[in-house]
Amino acid sequence: MKTDRRIFLQSIVFGAVAPLFGMTSAARAHQDTLSLGVGASARMQFDHAFATVLVGDPAVVGVRSDDDLSVVIEARNAGVTNLVFLDAQGLVTANIRVSVTPAGNA
Repeated sequence: MKTDRRIFLQSIVFGAVAPLFGMTSAARAHQDTLSLGVGASARMQFDHAFATVLVGDPAVVGVRSDDDLSVVIEARNAGVTNLVFLDAQGLVTANIRVSVTPAGNA
């Protein structure tokens, strides 16, 4: 139990310090920006498998995955949010910024 806690704390410290040196806790997390109009959808494919997707604001986009390498992003309402993809070890593999504009303005 003590060892697990130490590893967890080391991960937090490394995750907090790594951005200062231009690194991420995952070898190099994929970062991108996606723009969609309300009601539009897009499929994103990744090179590395993910286990979890965290949606910053579910009112702005919905996310559906068919497998562990792709997702469909559905624009719900105008706004900006992010999607964070984690692998099975909880490391960030991608951080996608999603900008949703009113229909017809994407």
